[in-house]
Amino acid sequence: MNVLIVDADREFLERCCGWLCWSTLFRCAPAVACDNASALTMLRLGRFDLLITEVSADGVDGPELLKAAYADRLAACVVFLSKRGSFAVAQKAMRYRLFDYLTKPVSEKEMQRVVLRAAEQCGFAADEPQSNALPRNAVIHGLLHGKPESVDLFRTEIRKEKDGAGFYANVISAVYHNLPWLKDFLEMSSLRSAQDNADLCVRNIEALFRMLGVLLPEPDDCTIFKINNYVLSRIDAGIDSHAIAEAFFFNYHYLSSMYKAKTGVNLQKYITTARMMRACFLIRNTRRRIYDIGDELGFRDGEHFSGQFRRVYGFSPSSLRARDAAGGPILPSAALQDAPPVPLARRRNA
Repeated sequence: MNVLIVDADREFLERCCGWLCWSTLFRCAPAVACDNASALTMLRLGRFDLLITEVSADGVDGPELLKAAYADRLAACVVFLSKRGSFAVAQKAMRYRLFDYLTKPVSEKEMQRVVLRAAEQCGFAADEPQSNALPRNAVIHGLLHGKPESVDLFRTEIRKEKDGAGFYANVISAVYHNLPWLKDFLEMSSLRSAQDNADLCVRNIEALFRMLGVLLPEPDDCTIFKINNYVLSRIDAGIDSHAIAEAFFFNYHYLSSMYKAKTGVNLQKYITTARMMRACFLIRNTRRRIYDIGDELGFRDGEHFSGQFRRVYGFSPSSLRARDAAGGPILPSAALQDAPPVPLARRRNA
């Protein structure tokens, strides 16, 4: 049985996930989200049987999730976590097929009672074995939200799976589905799989995680995420920070300082890095002339483009073209130096 709990209170989520009923009675671990954006992403990645959501809090809108869950068939049952002041909202929502509600503070016994009823409603036995949907969704969610533990979870799960290549393919497909611009930076085919090579799949997930870390700094910040997606979706248009400020109705100086404060990266430098990663893709996967690629990406001339490229990658664009295009992502040298360490096992030679 797949369960998703949405609550802005991280301490409550941690305490709730530690209750013994999940492992002893339901044989599962609930997935969690702290806001609507994360919850909807997880719901659309894989169908959940039970959605338990706070009625109203910073970033959480229970009625909106209830409507989306039933309209798009994203969850079979929805339960509200209501504060005393929002109890009337929960009662009103009962008219709209809300399965049940719990009033905070919630005890393990109360949660157990509601989940047992939902399991019965969904046709599950309480001790039904859990499928691989929950760990798969947790890996996908972690990759999209920059969680290093997602790589370790993937490494553990792929070695449990009878169809490891299928598990890997589902993860990769979901990431590309949620990030439509990713195909402009990395061919999905370059993250090649192998039926019996779990180590290769793990190395590819490691590389993808690091690449997303460069392209999506601070993915949990809604404003930063929207700005990053705006840039990455229009990278061929020669976009700059002034155009972004205008598009988001920000003062240019405020935007620049806010972006740097939240991500630790200068906005214009981020745009340049994203352009270089797009250039890297075009050099490796097309026959376009190098100076034409620089011109398409908004650089004033071939010399300027080559100089910027060498500054980011440490080698010239022409030397890249001789490399194998199916070798996975090539990250900027600065990103490799500055990236926080990921808890990965020691790699074997490919």
